[in-house]
Amino acid sequence: YDTECAKQALDLSNALIKQGPPDAISGATYGYSLLVWSFIETMTSIGNTSVRTAVGSKFPDGVVTPLQDPVLYADLQILAARRAVNEGKLNAARIYLEKAIASTLTIRYHHFDAPRLVVRIAMLLLETYDVERALRLLTQAEFMLGKIPDKSLLHIEYLEARGLLAA
Repeated sequence: YDTECAKQALDLSNALIKQGPPDAISGATYGYSLLVWSFIETMTSIGNTSVRTAVGSKFPDGVVTPLQDPVLYADLQILAARRAVNEGKLNAARIYLEKAIASTLTIRYHHFDAPRLVVRIAMLLLETYDVERALRLLTQAEFMLGKIPDKSLLHIEYLEARGLLAA
């Protein structure tokens, strides 16, 4: 049901985007639509369409800047890193993750998003065999990660990351 709901939301968003002139639509609107599209693609196992093909060569940097929306920028960088990992381009993934880390560290007012991004970045660092950087990231963000609610999916992901580091 989640994918059906996401498809409906994406259809509504796309209809609104198509109605207005391109310069009237913000980069955040495009960016969040892209994240929903990527979610649908991932959940339905349709991995044939390249995000870069669908969005253009400016992805992910041309969609939104870290000053406009650091959370969306970091999410898009993580998405690009995930795609690079899937394609076996570990160095490209690390570059995207560097940008995601920098953007995440500038987040001030999104108390849930910052820990979520740190955990997702750490998991991708582990997938790119960059264990030392994942350990340093989680250690330095411990004060922030300690505020994750115990009965949340994010807490489980955080414990998974710590478990992988301890193994």
